[in-house]
Amino acid sequence: HRHGIDVEYVGNPLLDSVAAFREKSGKTDFRKKNKLDERPVVALLSGSRTQEIKYTLPVMAEAAKGKPEFQFVVAGVQTVNPDLYENALRGTDIKLVFGQTYELLDCAYAALVASGTATLETALFKVPQAVLYRMEGGWLTQLIMRNFVLKIQWASLPNLILNKTAICELLQTDMTIKKVKAELERLIFNLEYRNSIAEDYNQLAEIMGTPGVSEKAARKMLEILSIQ
Repeated sequence: HRHGIDVEYVGNPLLDSVAAFREKSGKTDFRKKNKLDERPVVALLSGSRTQEIKYTLPVMAEAAKGKPEFQFVVAGVQTVNPDLYENALRGTDIKLVFGQTYELLDCAYAALVASGTATLETALFKVPQAVLYRMEGGWLTQLIMRNFVLKIQWASLPNLILNKTAICELLQTDMTIKKVKAELERLIFNLEYRNSIAEDYNQLAEIMGTPGVSEKAARKMLEILSIQ
């Protein structure tokens, strides 16, 4: 609109994906299928690429230690070498599941999520989360990306859409075991903090609109074509 272009927002296709899943979801089946007990589940979404998982999963696994009242589950990606997960999770009781990300989020109490589309999916499932990300270059890369390349205050989609810090982002040099562990404890133990995130998620849902995005887009295309 700022540049004089006629724009109409029809929504995000993730809304349709989540809605379609919810029509056929079954939390009990997921727990039973993956031999999970009744303890609250904390989802660990470490990313979809090798480098993301290499950096984030070991930190997530360390942060999960010492919390026997919760069970931690990693959303594995089948296109990634399984050794990557095995090395990071060796010596822990963290479970690993493949191809069941939505099922995991649907029963999760909280989540640690690598920055990307998964942060928005987690928000749409109303799961309190913290966002993690690290790439080569440490603080210098972070400085350049934030101030000279992207020029944005946030990296995660929920925060960008809401234009505020709704969920904590621990990026680059901030993604330490100590900080991730402290944030995880806030997510699972601090009810006021969880409620604050839930309120922001409600606002996010209002902004994003309702499912039926594909149909809305198709109808708009037909309308434009008929005018022309």
